Amino acid sequence: MSIAEKLVTISDNMQNLFNAGKQAEYDTFWKVLQLHGNKNEYYFAFAGSSWNSWTLNPKYIIAPVDETVNSLSVQGLFYHCNRGNEATGLGKIDYRNIAHMFDFANIKNAQGMFANACMDYIVVDFSNVEAMQATFQDSNGYQTHITLTVSEKCTNFANAFYGASNLTDLIFTEGSVIAANLDVKSCPLSKESITSIINALSSSVTGKTLALKKTAKEAAFTSAEWSALIATKTNWTISLA
Repeated sequence: MSIAEKLVTISDNMQNLFNAGKQAEYDTFWKVLQLHGNKNEYYFAFAGSSWNSWTLNPKYIIAPVDETVNSLSVQGLFYHCNRGNEATGLGKIDYRNIAHMFDFANIKNAQGMFANACMDYIVVDFSNVEAMQATFQDSNGYQTHITLTVSEKCTNFANAFYGASNLTDLIFTEGSVIAANLDVKSCPLSKESITSIINALSSSVTGKTLALKKTAKEAAFTSAEWSALIATKTNWTISLA
């Protein structure tokens, strides 16, 4: 083997050793943080600016468990996550890149989960969630696209979208049912989003209110279109502010 060939071999071995060390450090960190994949409570686990698109890279599927609606296993899970990092070049976290690592099938309380998170394109299934207080509260206007699956099990949307001043796309998936008061008057929602919300409103509940942003409604619908749409949910009070 020539000297040149030996140098190439040494270089390759050094890179392999570096990669192996890097993988070992990653494995050790997440094994400890996630209890070898057995952790089922993630209270404020990824809160704060230290988490970003580089550091938020879990090794094991995250599947928290709530025994009751009063459980707080995911309270503030991403509270203020990545905040301030949009100015560093890291930008927002694209939730679609990590969505496959999160399973919320067994949570009942999503309180403050994504509040003020510098994160976007959030797609979550909250079919079994019963309470969504301040879940997507966003006083910084980070979030613009959210796709949700909800059911009639959710009886509390208090401040769920409070301050979400840049949220234009809020889509409730087919089959979703909204059965509790919902306030999205902070959000400049698109026509598709408003239509999606009204289509998801329960046809059987009474005494419930949907609050929408007046300017968003006026920009999206003609008077005839609006009258036809709200006529499908006469059991709801729909207010504009």
